[in-house]
Amino acid sequence: MTSVNPEQAWGAGSAGGIPALWSAAVKNGWYLSEEGDQPPIGLWRINTMGYVWDEEKSPRWIFTGFSNTWSTQDEGESAWNAVTKQLSGTLALR
Repeated sequence: MTSVNPEQAWGAGSAGGIPALWSAAVKNGWYLSEEGDQPPIGLWRINTMGYVWDEEKSPRWIFTGFSNTWSTQDEGESAWNAVTKQLSGTLALR
């Protein structure tokens, strides 16, 4: 989870919102729902999970988010990036 391809390093635990010298691990998932799945059908399910620790290797937070109503994959990823940035900005102050 710490060696994610750069194009998949979005969402919870992404380095975009954490302080310098902190580290993050991230695991994301995305899936366009189709016939036979639980509703809603034809929308993107964009999920994210991240773990963040500070420069002293002390755990700071774990965040997991699930969503299933995005028209596009990019919309879901952008939304999780925004949530993560806000969350990181708040939690990094504590």
